[in-house]
Amino acid sequence: MTLVPDWFEDNFVNVEDVLIDLFTVLLSEVDVGCWYADDWLDEAEPDPQLLFFRLPGARVNYDSNSDVCNVQIIAVSGSRDTSWRLMSFVRAVLLPMQGFRAKFEDYTAQIWCSDDVAGPEMLTPGQQIDTRVVSAVLSVRVGLASRKRYMGEVTDALAAALVPPDVPVDP
Repeated sequence: MTLVPDWFEDNFVNVEDVLIDLFTVLLSEVDVGCWYADDWLDEAEPDPQLLFFRLPGARVNYDSNSDVCNVQIIAVSGSRDTSWRLMSFVRAVLLPMQGFRAKFEDYTAQIWCSDDVAGPEMLTPGQQIDTRVVSAVLSVRVGLASRKRYMGEVTDALAAALVPPDVPVDP
């Protein structure tokens, strides 16, 4: 099924996919993803995991052809110390990135990371979902996949919809 017109090319790179693909390569013994089953913390020794979620509150900057995203990162493992080590690794890799080009199997992404927005969070055990969880929010900017703006296509589609081709237009 075609949901969008044939002339449309995806402008945006999914920042969650970029980070998942990057850290899957860098951390082969860690499950890297976005969502897990509801019972993922029920195990006494859960497999080490990194989760990436794009949060509301970011913006697109068409002048710099980039998508500025707030990304929540959650590290969890069998111990709080190991989770902190995972988070430290993620921050040490991402925070210095300033225009880094990451080439993956199906796409290339350009990544900038400006700073910590929130975290890593040091909450008391009563405030946390689980003491083995360490989370942070980073501001990550990714380049747009396409620089197309589509105004010509939108104008043409509106003109075709509003004025049937067989009806003359008065000057």
